[in-house]
Amino acid sequence: MKLVDFGLTRGNDELDDEESLNYTPTVATLWYRAPELLLGDTKYTNAVDLWSIGCLHAELLRSKELFPGRSDLHQLCTIFEILGTPTEQTWPGYSQLPVCSSMEFTVHPPQDLRLLFPSASDTEFHLLTRFLLFDPKQRITASEALQHPFFTELPLADKYTPSLSIL
Repeated sequence: MKLVDFGLTRGNDELDDEESLNYTPTVATLWYRAPELLLGDTKYTNAVDLWSIGCLHAELLRSKELFPGRSDLHQLCTIFEILGTPTEQTWPGYSQLPVCSSMEFTVHPPQDLRLLFPSASDTEFHLLTRFLLFDPKQRITASEALQHPFFTELPLADKYTPSLSIL
């Protein structure tokens, strides 16, 4: 895997006073863009990066994109069709985001996400669900993710190492 396009990255020292900073919500490749960005939030945190990692994790688990949107609006609808339309209960402050004040979304119940990842282990699936939480304050942090059993339990390497045969 190759990670590219660090044009809008910031160092951790730049995030120390993140409550007072306004950023552009037009960052990240559309399919990996966090819902708070799609809804116009300009005071986002590095939780947007964890959403993106969750989208990549999902793609690795199912060998295809989870949210292949064609526009910002279609991207939101694609996310809502799978994860359900957020509410104030699932994401406090959701209705106050800029796009929500000008648009009403169709209410979708969440799909059983497990059905989309039938071959994922319980550990893989649990990590995925922590990455893909609507509420950025509840989303797993990078430090928490690194302590997750997915990264600390062995032997995961055997599952992902292709079998080689000697000719």
